[in-house]
Amino acid sequence: MQRISLERYTAFEVYKNLEDLLAYRNVVYNYVFVNETDFKRHMTTIEYILIKGTRNDKHGARPFVIVLIAPGSSYALSVPRFKQLMRNIVTPEDLENKTELVFISEFEFTNFIKTQLREDKKQHRAYIENYTYDTFSIVVPKHVMVPKHEIADEQSINKFCEYYRTNKNRLPQIFVTDPMVAWLGARPGDVLRIFRESEHVGRAIGYRIVVKSQI
Repeated sequence: MQRISLERYTAFEVYKNLEDLLAYRNVVYNYVFVNETDFKRHMTTIEYILIKGTRNDKHGARPFVIVLIAPGSSYALSVPRFKQLMRNIVTPEDLENKTELVFISEFEFTNFIKTQLREDKKQHRAYIENYTYDTFSIVVPKHVMVPKHEIADEQSINKFCEYYRTNKNRLPQIFVTDPMVAWLGARPGDVLRIFRESEHVGRAIGYRIVVKSQI
């Protein structure tokens, strides 16, 4: 088995923040978070942490899975190993059941794994996301400089668009790669409602539609 280095370890900080991520995404789960010693032992031997639950939002109730991959793990470097990881964590039925899969690795997946992910997205109904540690290294929604974001419901979107005589697709855009989109688990086509506080005008509310990144 490949030896996993923990010397430049930031994975535990990310791991601790996953509890907030689950809350922001409205996920119900039974997983019990462990201390740093047990976490490192698990990541060294298994090379990933698996958290399963159920998410319920405007897209309906569906299975939700987070996979936090250990630093330097070949699961994030090799297509055969990544396929093995997929077999370990989900069944074919999961992939056809609109399961929401969130992969978090130290660095970006290799281009070969990204290609594999694109193929998986085409073939299955699962919604697959992949991020690097830095996306969840701090709890972005709690940062003092970040205004409150939330996924808007259709009624408030329609009311806003009617008042300003516009439509949803003409709203300002926010990329799916934006950290707040990642924290809330918004998808392309969703609309975020953003609350900005100003000492001059008070509270201002804006709407942005989530779109795919151009990169």
